[in-house]
Formats: sequence, structure tokens, C-alpha cells
Amino acid sequence: MLRNFTIVVLIYLPIFLNAQVEVTTGNTPEELAQEIVGNGIDISNATVFGTDEMFGLFSNAENTILNMNTGVYLTSGSGLDIPGPVTYYASSSNIMPGHELLTVLSGQNTNDASILEFDFVPSGNEIQITYRFGSEEYNTSGFEG
Repeated sequence: MLRNFTIVVLIYLPIFLNAQVEVTTGNTPEELAQEIVGNGIDISNATVFGTDEMFGLFSNAENTILNMNTGVYLTSGSGLDIPGPVTYYASSSNIMPGHELLTVLSGQNTNDASILEFDFVPSGNEIQITYRFGSEEYNTSGFEG
């Protein structure tokens, strides 16, 4: 059974953590997709949209607010800012276009989209993906949730 999943994560600003989180940039789309689905799952058609600093892998985050050892990050800023130290709105402008669907839904232009898309074939009839959403300005931008 072939299922097509599109994972689009747009994080307005990077997640900042108070630990020695390590990040790598410039990973291939296949490496990112495989990190998400795990070993033994066939992936195909993996693509990323964004600059090399907008996506990558993180590690050593188990003792942070993420409570995850490793994973994939997608950010509208720079992944190199993730380990900190935190500076006020340390995001960077990548001068990249936003995401068309989010622009339509929000009614305003979006910018600096970071997108990972891939297909995979599950080995069973269930899939579980753990994810975290974070933004340094989430609580200060009038969002409610």
C-alpha cells in the first residue's frame, strides 16, 4: 500500500534550547525523511525547499524542552541559531518565498517557507510520528492556543 504524505512544517522563528544541542545543516532530503520514518521503511521522492540552513538534523536534545534525542528541524530562520544563546528575535531573513496554501489560508503573504516532502511505504497499517512545534515569538505575536 503506497501512501503519499506531505510534511510541511513552517516555524516562524527557530526553537531555542538551553542545552548543548548539536545541529547539522545541508543534509539530503533522503536523510531527513529517513530520520522521520525510521529504519526499514522505504522512502522515495524526497525533496526539500529552503536554504541549507533552514533544514537539517539535531541531536543531544533529550534534556531540553524537546525531550527528544534526535530529529529533523525545519525553520524559517537558521538552524545554526538553535543551540543558542538566545538573543531577542534571533531569526534571519532568508529571502525565500512562503507557502502558497498558508498564504491563502492566512490571507496574507508568507515568507521563508521550509518544506520537506516525501513518499513512503509503511511496513504495516499504522504510522506514528512524534513532532514538536516551537517559536521564540509564539507567545508574543497575538496567537492564542
